[in-house]
Amino acid sequence: MKGRGKVNRAVSIGTIIAAAAVLAAAGTVRGAESTTIASSDTVAASRPAGDSAAAGPEVELGTVLVTATRSAHRKLDLPAAASSLSGASARSERLARTLPDALAEVPGAMVQKTAYGQASPYLRGLTGFHTLLLVDGIRLNNSVFRSGPNQYWSTVDLHSVEAVEVVMGPGSVLYGTDAVGGVVNVIPPHPSALLANRTARPGWQYRYASAEDSHTGRISLAAAPAEHLGLAVGLTGKLFGDLRAGGGVGAQPKTGYDEWNVDVRAEYSPRRNSQLAGAYQRTTQEDVWRAHKTIYGISWEGTTVGSDRRCVLDQERDLGYARYTVFDLSGRVQRLSGTLSWHRQNEEQDRVKKDRTARRQGCTVRTVGLSVETELALLQARATVGIDLYRDRVSSWASDYDAAGALVQESAQGPVADRSTYDTWDFFAQAEWTLGRFSLLAGGRFSYVGVDAGRIQDPLQADRVYSLERDWRHAAATGRIMWRPAEEWRIYGGVSHAYRAPNLSDLTRFDIARTNELEIPAPDLEPETFLCYEAGVKTRRGRWSGEVAVFYTAIRDLIIRVPTGEMLEDNYVVTKRNAATGYVTGLEARAAVYLGAGLTVAAGGAWIDGRADSYPTSSGEEAREPLDRLMPPEFTCEAVWRSADRRMWAGGELTVAGRQDNLSAADRQDTQRIPPGGTPGYAVVQVRAGVKVGRAVTVSAALDNVFDAAYRIHGSGVNEPGRNLAVSLTWE
Repeated sequence: MKGRGKVNRAVSIGTIIAAAAVLAAAGTVRGAESTTIASSDTVAASRPAGDSAAAGPEVELGTVLVTATRSAHRKLDLPAAASSLSGASARSERLARTLPDALAEVPGAMVQKTAYGQASPYLRGLTGFHTLLLVDGIRLNNSVFRSGPNQYWSTVDLHSVEAVEVVMGPGSVLYGTDAVGGVVNVIPPHPSALLANRTARPGWQYRYASAEDSHTGRISLAAAPAEHLGLAVGLTGKLFGDLRAGGGVGAQPKTGYDEWNVDVRAEYSPRRNSQLAGAYQRTTQEDVWRAHKTIYGISWEGTTVGSDRRCVLDQERDLGYARYTVFDLSGRVQRLSGTLSWHRQNEEQDRVKKDRTARRQGCTVRTVGLSVETELALLQARATVGIDLYRDRVSSWASDYDAAGALVQESAQGPVADRSTYDTWDFFAQAEWTLGRFSLLAGGRFSYVGVDAGRIQDPLQADRVYSLERDWRHAAATGRIMWRPAEEWRIYGGVSHAYRAPNLSDLTRFDIARTNELEIPAPDLEPETFLCYEAGVKTRRGRWSGEVAVFYTAIRDLIIRVPTGEMLEDNYVVTKRNAATGYVTGLEARAAVYLGAGLTVAAGGAWIDGRADSYPTSSGEEAREPLDRLMPPEFTCEAVWRSADRRMWAGGELTVAGRQDNLSAADRQDTQRIPPGGTPGYAVVQVRAGVKVGRAVTVSAALDNVFDAAYRIHGSGVNEPGRNLAVSLTWE
């Protein structure tokens, strides 16, 4: 596959399976069930309540979350719409393929896929650099993230995840720039849970899916080799073949790819109330084609086929960090934590145009971060105060070749400015008060952002290179209130301010944007601002639970692409300006009821609408239009049965999405991804079942798209799988 041949693919599959078998044999000697011991408040709070691997479709309002307030709260007591997803359940029960796929079950989330290996969740109508991804509280977002969907979320391995916390809506007070549509925090497993009985816990998992001819293998080992030391290590290999779509569409060429992941974590707890944790993660993605831009794309419902002969992206990501936490302190300081992180993101794109000329480009971002936060008991309030410091160092390159493969020129920059730095310095404080049946939350953040773009290519003068220095100061605030009219009811409301500072992608990008558009640098931008009003109701009574949230976000100074009236290499030339105001509004709901005899039924859905100013490329005239790639109305219902001993389960799920013909000018011009007149609606059925064999083995299977429907998630460049049998075997 992808030039390496079937022999190499078979060898890779064999290596995964053989390694898993060796580890399984080695681990049977010492394998034992562990007792979960929370080594810190943060660790305890980040773990979903109950048996996560056997979680049903209940709305888990008793689950404890940290991300929404940076301190431990039951979901029921949070004055915000938030969810916690179990990594074990996503992998072993729902058989989700990637982290973005696992987020699809959150009401108000739509997972767009530019390619099968490049997925970008939309949260409350926003994606790209308007949503923030954290890995154990550390920013994955950096200064090269672009507007619209991006590929970076797919570099986080779902198999190295214990839980995922999702907070819908603005989070700028606690997390700074980009936290507008929502904040997602990926939480890794904590090996210190094994310290109580000094066990070793090896494990492996194998997943096969028929529609993509995929093989995924995972081997892992968690152990407590010393009295106060917990250690976890894992290796994941993923081999995806070309994806077969439903409804007679058939195979979609160039949709397969390979991925490898490594993760290591150590936790040292010298005293009962302190912990030193260190971790390292690495992801490598190879040969991820953006097939819709190439001659290998498919025409579906009238979409056009691209003209490029090749458009391939490779990605690498490394994250290393150390964190020291002291908790359960007496006096005013309750908890103190400091984190030092290093992050490297590298991407390389190889594009061959229809005339066989080629462009190879890439960029590398190295980010150093320092975060310090403390939890205080102050003036009858619980307060969280901290600082976040991040610096990006960016190198960027591009080379052009003629049809014979000879080098024509080397540009001064690649997708963004070369030899650049991007600094963010933030101070934040948030406090909570409980006054009888009311809870109040208020907070603020002050931010400094500085840019030094070293080498920017003038798009109109090939021999001119210039530099740019800019900085901004910004403040954000939030205020929320929750009322408890009864023990089982919560009613909340609030106003939150969010912002997004221009990044290197805004200021200096020189690259293909949407279909037939070339984006050039825009040095005179200012921060975008957002003001969100939100209200909701939550309840948990006996056998049933539910929640509803409504929101309205006002948008000001939105940075959008604006046509310049120029043409370059058959592309419309566009640049960016703070040229739009608008709004996004919507409703999210979910409810569940236990009917007895092990049967639980749940349903949920979302409706989102939004408008903003735009400049259609064809005319250059301003217009008020829908937001790009608005999520269509979506509804999901599911039923799950579990045996009394919770060793067997079976269930089914129906997902219905409406037709999305509420299109912006950009949507209408994106003819390679969005059909003329809009993306058709669909109804998809999944059935799944599983059984635990003995103490350690779990066998599960899911049949996706039972009726083999042909469908595409709005804005995607690839159709979803047709009828797809996924099988998983887990030993732990």
